[in-house]
Amino acid sequence: MKVITYATHSFGRFDTLVQSVPDIVVLGWGTKWNGFMGRCKEVLEYLETFPDDEVVMVVDGFDTIIKKDLSEVETIFKSMNCKILVSKDPVDNYFTKKVYGNRINTGLYIGYNKYVKELLREALETGEDDDQRAVNMVYSKINDSSFIKIDTDNIIFENCFNNIECVNNSQAYIVGTPGEISISRYFRGIKEYYKFFVPEILVLVLVLFMYLNRKSMYKIISSFIKI
Repeated sequence: MKVITYATHSFGRFDTLVQSVPDIVVLGWGTKWNGFMGRCKEVLEYLETFPDDEVVMVVDGFDTIIKKDLSEVETIFKSMNCKILVSKDPVDNYFTKKVYGNRINTGLYIGYNKYVKELLREALETGEDDDQRAVNMVYSKINDSSFIKIDTDNIIFENCFNNIECVNNSQAYIVGTPGEISISRYFRGIKEYYKFFVPEILVLVLVLFMYLNRKSMYKIISSFIKI
């Protein structure tokens, strides 16, 4: 089993990750961040060098915690009767549904190389600029749990969303949790996700405008009432 991550630099849990998995392959090191789909493309290009039947696992470079020895993970994956196993996103709210649609988190996944490449190719063909949104779209189209299965029982993967108790109590082999928040990461998120909330932003701006100009609005409404 080949373990792969993508990181342009050291941040968050990266140093601990590479110490936990000494033979991990780090892609993107020292390069400029070209977005989530740029990461997706580079992972795909690397996977083209491996046999189709090899099991590959891709983990987030900044947010991944290795909880257990990974020597049994490949055997466990092969017993789960699927071609690709993906982690479940722990957050189910208006934001995640609006942006992603489904519950797949692309920070952690494992699969047979042939099908992982197929998934990444289809994700790139969606034209989206966010890999998690793209993979969720592909998942909705395929609708086949024997091809892509979500690790809902947190057997191999569990995402804890910055919940320390969840991290400590997790029985999964690998845990994903948002680590440190940097200013660049925060503003990158705004830049990448604001477009999904344009109607909400416009309504908010309108409400704020009306609030700040309530006296003028009151005069306008009053004049209409008098008429």
